[in-house]
Amino acid sequence: MNPSDSDAPLWSFQLLRPEGAPSVPLAAPAARSARSDGHITRDADAASLEQRGLISAAERELELVHRAELASLLRAAAGIRARQGELGGLLARSPGSVQPVESWRRSARSTLELARNDGLELPGLALVATLASQAVSRWPSAVRLARLALELLDGERARVTLGFALLAGGEPDRAARVFAQLLRAVPRPRRRGEILEGLAAAHADLGRLRLALGAFDQAADDPGSSVLSLVSALQLAFLVGDVARAGRAAARLDLLVDPASPEFSAALGRSRSWMEVFSQGRPWRPRNETEPLFRSLLLAPSSPAGRVCRFLG
Repeated sequence: MNPSDSDAPLWSFQLLRPEGAPSVPLAAPAARSARSDGHITRDADAASLEQRGLISAAERELELVHRAELASLLRAAAGIRARQGELGGLLARSPGSVQPVESWRRSARSTLELARNDGLELPGLALVATLASQAVSRWPSAVRLARLALELLDGERARVTLGFALLAGGEPDRAARVFAQLLRAVPRPRRRGEILEGLAAAHADLGRLRLALGAFDQAADDPGSSVLSLVSALQLAFLVGDVARAGRAAARLDLLVDPASPEFSAALGRSRSWMEVFSQGRPWRPRNETEPLFRSLLLAPSSPAGRVCRFLG
């Protein structure tokens, strides 16, 4: 786990500066001892400037650490808020792992205390203090929180969080652009599986089922893929009538997923909810080319692929 994602605080500038010591002019004693006939030697001046430079660099580093902590808190807050006010993105995972609210509040209070002890005023501190004592329903939108996190610390993780927040906020077109830009910017991004899942879910919400299937199919082959992407790949392969991809998706699902796992149950629930929105109550029938495979999977109703087929048909 990246240190900035941990509940525990990273480190405090208090470790670098003894209690009661002045915050900047640590070189003053050395300078005073070097006085000769009312003049400061060049060596003392140089030492003073060097020490001041070191302190300035340490303070800049301290600010970066606190910015990373605040950005992590705001990304986590975006995930919490997205799940409460969800409008879309039912085939998408949460923006990051959703932290329990009380755990998030403890992390926030710890970070705020460290920032106060270190005498820092940073953008986002006041907002995090408000969120720590406010009901989640009163928080800003997930998109707003994700954008604030991005302003504090830009990077792949922040942009992935923004994409999933846009999906949950019912803005799949903008989410698709965020995910597509991430895939274009880096040949092999660290969170490729998550990005592909987000792009696939955005395409699905926009009714671009073949594009969604293609992205889910790629995501399912990535080590970072979720159970939801495996379920969605099979579901969409049947919806578009792609028998080859449906066969691969069914085999992959049965091989990799435990049908008794809570992750699989949650994925089934989200896929079923998306299907209800997509179909608008219309009954669905498998296409002629996929019907034999569909019927054969129904013969093993307790298998993961069979359970997906049961709620489809």
